[in-house]
Amino acid sequence: MSNANKNRTCWVTMGDWGANYTGYQVPVAARMDLVCTMQQIHCVLCTGDNFYEHGVFGMPPDEYCDATDVPGEGREQREQRIHVMSIAKKNKWITDSKWIGTYFDVYRRPEFKVLSKTPFVLALGNHDYYGLPDAQVAFTYVDPKKLWHMPMNYFTYDIPSPSTPGGKPVRVVVIDTVILCRKGRERKTHKAWILDTLRTARKEAGCILVMGHYPVHSEGSHCARELNANANNGISENGNNNLAYNNNNDSLERSVSSVSKPNTIKRWLIEAMLQNRVDLYVCGHNHNLEYCAIRDRSSRVIHCITSGAAAKLSKPPSPNSCTFSLSSMYNLLSGGIANGGGAEGDGSFVNPIFGYGFVEHEYDGQAIINRFHYVIPGNRHNGILNANKPMAWKTAVVKIAVNSK
Repeated sequence: MSNANKNRTCWVTMGDWGANYTGYQVPVAARMDLVCTMQQIHCVLCTGDNFYEHGVFGMPPDEYCDATDVPGEGREQREQRIHVMSIAKKNKWITDSKWIGTYFDVYRRPEFKVLSKTPFVLALGNHDYYGLPDAQVAFTYVDPKKLWHMPMNYFTYDIPSPSTPGGKPVRVVVIDTVILCRKGRERKTHKAWILDTLRTARKEAGCILVMGHYPVHSEGSHCARELNANANNGISENGNNNLAYNNNNDSLERSVSSVSKPNTIKRWLIEAMLQNRVDLYVCGHNHNLEYCAIRDRSSRVIHCITSGAAAKLSKPPSPNSCTFSLSSMYNLLSGGIANGGGAEGDGSFVNPIFGYGFVEHEYDGQAIINRFHYVIPGNRHNGILNANKPMAWKTAVVKIAVNSK
């Protein structure tokens, strides 16, 4: 890392990565390793759908696990580890080989000198729930390299301050959007946890990043409909208020108008993040790369990045499949300003990007520079990349200011 970057914290966000059959998972990982080598990447944030198509049904083979006590392990961590391991034993989880071909043989391969040693901080996606999400939680406690970090299905993770020791960290609040779309006590508990955690983070962190799987807004093929339609029946805590998420640009206002509908968990989550001045929301689910900013009448802003293209790719959606018309698809960085949200770009960024890739983030205590690394699909045969054709990687940049305290 250069001297210019020594006071900056860097991390990578990728999502929907557990699909090695597409032919792109390893090339994307190779690019990530290059970025990790050039920058001092602290961790990789994974936005969910870690294993396709049906999650995992157990843990890796025994040689990849270590169930012994962890030196320095706290009481709460030890109790949680014993709990999840007892679940595994009681239910006689099978050994799932998908861990090998999708995770170890991709991101932990020896030739990736830096990526292979970089911690993964993971959220759960809907495909992970088609299997046993507890198995992914359990691996946190038996990973001998301590690089898999998912101690519960929602939790917090601190990335150290980029400046002086003792400085306020980047707090990553990992939420479970699948739970948020369910009815009952579990969702109520999770919502209360989110509010309490965000309030605490605003006091303790220099930058707040929320990570979930489902988007709160997207131009992708899923169009955030899970957080629109699946969560209903009076979810909004204040469904009759007059918050309006509009923008200076009329077409942008039309494109995000769906977020003002009451009684959706999407509105509730956006409102919770705005009220607690969250700096960035990162997600996956849509297999593309995307940026948008949502503001309210008080000029509070939440920047949103979709990073769900680490292994799978969606085609641009048809207008009829969206919650809004694609006729209002926007270039957020035309003129260098993103819908009045305080973001700056290189002017060449066309949003969204329907290409494979991930996002690199660089935080200096005042702003976050987000670099979108992507490659547009090239010459392929039977789903496998043409090894003789180099991949033409491109980079787009979005710089956002950190919210004032």
